[in-house]
Amino acid sequence: MNILILSCDTGAGHNTTGLAVLEELKRRGHCAEMKDPFQLSHSLIARNIGSFYVKLVQKFPHLFGIAYHLGMIVTKMPFLSPVYYANGKMAGHMEDYLKRHLADVVVAPHLYPAEILTYMKNHGMSCPKLLFIATDYACIPFTEETDCDYYVIPHKSLESSFIGRGIPKDKIMPLGIPVHGCLRTPVPCTI
Repeated sequence: MNILILSCDTGAGHNTTGLAVLEELKRRGHCAEMKDPFQLSHSLIARNIGSFYVKLVQKFPHLFGIAYHLGMIVTKMPFLSPVYYANGKMAGHMEDYLKRHLADVVVAPHLYPAEILTYMKNHGMSCPKLLFIATDYACIPFTEETDCDYYVIPHKSLESSFIGRGIPKDKIMPLGIPVHGCLRTPVPCTI
């Protein structure tokens, strides 16, 4: 099976999850690769979205908090968010990439790639199966505007918050957040 993992450099958690999935898929003999979808663009803004995000969170955490709360307000509006449309600008680049690099499944441990592929689906572009992995212990803003085939969430106790935001129960898989294989090995206690 050919699997494409799409993550963004907006914090180590998303990429760490993506790399854990990549490691396990390769261990099981699948053909898998991991990409940052914004690196497919020639736009300086798109290519630097991750560093902008990280600097915002590090230098102005209160602004990030305000943006997060605004995002929660926007999710209650009867229209799609600016985040959806901003990510939609990457759809053409992603479509071109997927034509040259066939994938059976796309795994998105980050919202932005899930938004890109949702935009593609909504605009009649061909898309492989899409699996979203939530790397936060909450249903983050704009998850409800994605159209993924499955949503892997950190814990069963979060099901109701995802369902409450419009994610169909039959698409939710409470499997946890993937971690690297070395972290799954029991360590003997010497105390």
